[in-house]
Amino acid sequence: MSATTFYLIRHAQKEGGEGWLPGRMRGVHITEEGRAQAERLADALADVPFQGIYCSSLERVYETARPLCERLGLPWNTVDEILEIDFGDWTNRTIGDLDGDEVWRRFNTFRSGTCAPRGELMLDVQARFVRKMIELQAVHSGGTVALFSHADPIRCAIAYFLGIPLDFFLRIEIDPASVSIIELDDYGPRVRCVNQNLIGQAIL
Repeated sequence: MSATTFYLIRHAQKEGGEGWLPGRMRGVHITEEGRAQAERLADALADVPFQGIYCSSLERVYETARPLCERLGLPWNTVDEILEIDFGDWTNRTIGDLDGDEVWRRFNTFRSGTCAPRGELMLDVQARFVRKMIELQAVHSGGTVALFSHADPIRCAIAYFLGIPLDFFLRIEIDPASVSIIELDDYGPRVRCVNQNLIGQAIL
């Protein structure tokens, strides 16, 4: 099977800032700066020969993908496997609110074995995201695919393909509108870049 190249793209700047956990809440959009980021991202990726563009179902994700889809004349395909982690009872909370919570502290040091109350275990996030990539590898063998998603699921996938423990995943920075590139073939993965800002730079 020929190598399939995946562009893992985090959504652009969202309403509410980085210190807020909207999780899977509906109605959270990208900001004016986020829309500018999405347009610049589309400019940077306009010459990449994408075979498919896949998105989480949340507004902030497909709003980020829309300019690129329109530029290339491709639809976005919504897939649940690359959706944001379910933060359970922490949904719509701020990091400041949770600072004194012992479970929150464990969540950020022992992520593989701790989940939010009534939330989703990060191991399950990693499994669903990676499983979808392997599925799409077969569908788009030899091609290039864009996955528009969220910071934590993208970190999970990168950690998996780098072969590092999931508990180290917070060492991987994933900024809004950033691109990370992974190639998959029958001989294993190659992580070509992580958290790359392609705006104004040459395509890798």
